[in-house]
Parts: sequence; C-alpha cells; structure tokens
Amino acid sequence: MDTIRVLHVIKEGSMGGGQRHILTILNQVENKMFSFGIVCGSKGYFYESVEAMNIPAFIVSMKYFPDVNIIRDLIKIIRIFRPDIIHTHGGIAGFWGRLAGIIYGEVKIVHTYHGIHYLHYPSFVRRKLFSYIDRILLHYTDLIICVSKSDEYRGELVGVVDSKKCLYIPNGIDIKSFTQQIDVPNEKHSIGIFPDSLVVGMIGRLHPEKGHRYFLDAASKIVSKYTNVEFVILGDGELSENLRDMAVQLGIASRTHFLGFRNNIVNYLHTMDIIVFPSLWEGHPFSLLEAMAAGKAIVASNIDSIREVLKDGMTGILVPPKDSTSIAQAIGALLDSKEERDRIGRQAQITVIEAFPSSKMINSLEQAYLNLVTAKNKVEEEI
Repeated sequence: MDTIRVLHVIKEGSMGGGQRHILTILNQVENKMFSFGIVCGSKGYFYESVEAMNIPAFIVSMKYFPDVNIIRDLIKIIRIFRPDIIHTHGGIAGFWGRLAGIIYGEVKIVHTYHGIHYLHYPSFVRRKLFSYIDRILLHYTDLIICVSKSDEYRGELVGVVDSKKCLYIPNGIDIKSFTQQIDVPNEKHSIGIFPDSLVVGMIGRLHPEKGHRYFLDAASKIVSKYTNVEFVILGDGELSENLRDMAVQLGIASRTHFLGFRNNIVNYLHTMDIIVFPSLWEGHPFSLLEAMAAGKAIVASNIDSIREVLKDGMTGILVPPKDSTSIAQAIGALLDSKEERDRIGRQAQITVIEAFPSSKMINSLEQAYLNLVTAKNKVEEEI
C-alpha cells in the first residue's frame, strides 16, 4: 500500500488539547505508513513545533463568519498536498475543513470532537445553530472520533454523532517523559518560590470553561491558614488580565504566580504538590493525564468527562463545579496530609499508565486510517 497522506486541520497555532493530540500523532505514528500535513489558523508554539519536524505546515485564518476566501485557500492547500484523509479538530476548523473536503471530493473526512463545546454555551440560538450545522456535515463525514464517552453520548442525543461511524479513542500520553527526575528546588527558585513552600497549581488555557475564577476564590480562603502555600497558574488566554486583577482584589497576588504558556510543562508539574482542575466542562483533558502521570494529588470538578478518568477518593478528589468552598476544603485536606497526597498520586499514576498510554491511542488511530483508505481503494477498484 502507498503511504497514506493525512492533512490535519485545526484553528489555533498556539497550544491546547487538540494541538497536543496532533503532536502526539506526529511524533508516534508509523512514519513509513503515513505522511502528514498541518493547516492551522495562526503561528504559535504548535505551528513552530510542526515546522521543526519538517512537516508541511500551512496557515489559513479560520473565522466564525462566512468567508469564501477561507474555502479557496483550503482547497488550494488540498490540491498541493493531495491528502487521502482530511482530519479536522474542533468546531471552527471542523466546519471549514470538512466543507473544503466535501467541495474538493475524492478524500475521506475524519472529525474529532475534543469536547463539544457549543453544547455548553448559554445562548440557545448558538447551541441550535452549531448543532444544525454539524448535523448537516455529519452526512458527509466518514468517521467521527470522540475523546470521551460523554461527548459521544451527548453528540448522539443532538444528532451530531452517528454511532455507526463513530469511534471512542481517548487521549493518551507518553508516560516516560513525566516520570523523569527533576531538580525541584531549582525549578521552584526559578519562579520565585522557596524550596520548602507547598505549591498548589492549575494548568490550562485562561478561558472561562476552565474555571480559574473558582481556583482563585478557593486560594483566597486558604492563604490565612496555610502561610507556606503558593499558587501557580500555567497557561495563557483571553482572561489573563481579568484573572490577574482578580488576584489583586482577593489579596493573593503576592502568592499567586501567573507563568503564562510554558513548553517544558514536566518541570513545572514536579514543583506542584496539588493540581486543581475546576473545569465547568471538558473533552478529555491532556493536562489531567499529565498531572496523573507525574504522580500528583488532584482536585477536580465532578463532571462526566473527568469522572471517566478519575475515581473520587482513589485517584483524586472530586468536587461540585463552580464551588470554591468545596475546592478550598479539598485542597486543605490534602495540604494537611502528605501521606494522602502521596497515596492519591501513586494511584493516579498507576491508572494513567494502564489506561491512557499514547500507544493505545496511536494504534487505534492508525487502524482507523487504514480501514478508511482500504474501503476507499476497494470502492475505486470495483468502479
């Protein structure tokens, strides 16, 4: 069989869960069987990482409103790259990338839901509009991939997922990179934290659904009792200025470290004693898997996609979403007991090693690609 050419399409050129997912594919899929190209909407760490791997990378700014130039540019790239499969990720890229593939023809179309985010939007009109668009695109999509069972279930309910052409393939990570030894005192010093301080951290883009405001509010309830605790936030995004202002208003700015985006996330994970995920909704968060792989104690929202990964009291502590008091109580319980932190961290690490290795994700994806192209070739031979 000839090399299978796959063109991935994603909106952002900066890093997020979908981008980490694609980089894992690029790093671990069998190179002799597949070749890849990438289209994203802007430059950023993700785009630069792809370029550094000598993989064809293209930029097309993908907007929310209709623009014939986007279709024109995508079809031009498709003609240059000549993919067997167009694999889109996320809502906006899923719309433009699939539409371009449908117009071009002679290509298999795969779409991955890294969380069906629009189903959580407060606007009834936007929820209905985006669901309607995705229902139409579903008819022309050869394979839907859901990274969580909850997305698969919700997607079927609203008609944007068809179980007959859907695969559940959860995210997976390379465990080895998260179990390496790190000079923790030196890493703490580099971000202005004393070696003997306890660190409570949060990792994720600074977007509303990640729940940073509840993390900061919980931190404000902890500082008076625990004078040796510092708070670290890794990630950047639209709420950066608002969250910094909130830390000032809550009186915790001097003990809250906003580090922005960092590419060597492993180093910072190991500085943290507790990691918090106060998300309002999620797909299948990479950062959660990474925290588990590093053997860290975790406090997380009790939402369906997180329950697929964490078991309350065993591999983490689950708390009601939007409840900063419960978050603070869970953090406090873990701060009071190193033994409990270590127990939960060990169990979390065992779970991610057994259930979420990147090899399992890659094997499933390779087989899905092969099945699609084999079916396409069989049809062409019959014709």
